Amino acid sequence: MIIKQERLKQIIREEVELQIVKQTIAEVVSGMNLNLTEEQRILLEKSVLDQIKSAAKKAALPIGVMAALAFGLQVAVDVQKL
Repeated sequence: MIIKQERLKQIIREEVELQIVKQTIAEVVSGMNLNLTEEQRILLEKSVLDQIKSAAKKAALPIGVMAALAFGLQVAVDVQKL
């Protein structure tokens, strides 16, 4: 299978956006000082990520855009730096 350069760039960008979103979710959850166990924290982070992915899919928007709407400008700035 041959992947064209533009498609490869898109795949890489989407993966980097996903990692930025995951990192942002982890930072936000940690900053909330909820005194969660590690298991509860992971479950909460996964749940938030799943909700963002679902909303992005329904709105036909990239996950980075949806995360920017959810978390504010900092995510958008991080994604634009790519």
